[in-house]
This record gives sequence, structure tokens and C-alpha cells, in this order.
Amino acid sequence: MAANGRTEMEIGADGVAVLTICNSPVNALSVEVLLGFRKSYEEALRRKDVKAIVITGNRGTFSGGFDIASFCAIQSGKCA
Repeated sequence: MAANGRTEMEIGADGVAVLTICNSPVNALSVEVLLGFRKSYEEALRRKDVKAIVITGNRGTFSGGFDIASFCAIQSGKCA
């Protein structure tokens, strides 16, 4: 199964961690995006310099929903 999207994290000098969903064109949620989000979120919680967490989507789109193809991967046991 090809990778479908990712999550990026940037932490500003102000202590705000920005988690960005990157899965063009509509930033659909997928297994890969959710796993990346979990990893970034847990890292942000562990860091002493993070005071707030913001979740956003790249290119001005938050999320267009869940990638239906991911359900097939889950049912067939091909996801992490």
C-alpha cells in the first residue's frame, strides 16, 4: 500500500506546536496521517517548551474526511 499523507510539526518560539495534516488535495485522514498525528501529538505533550497545540491542514484546507481506501487496508490487515 502506498503512503497516503503525513503530519508535520513545527514549534514556534512562542511555544505553540502547529501540527499540519498534509494529504493533498483535501487533506483526507488516512492511517498514515493518524499515526503521524499521534506521534507528533505525543511528542508535543512530552516537550517542556510546548504551551499550546494547534491542528491545521496545508494549503488552507483542514480535512475533507477519511480516505475510504484506508478502510480496505484495515479490513485486509495491511495497516500498521
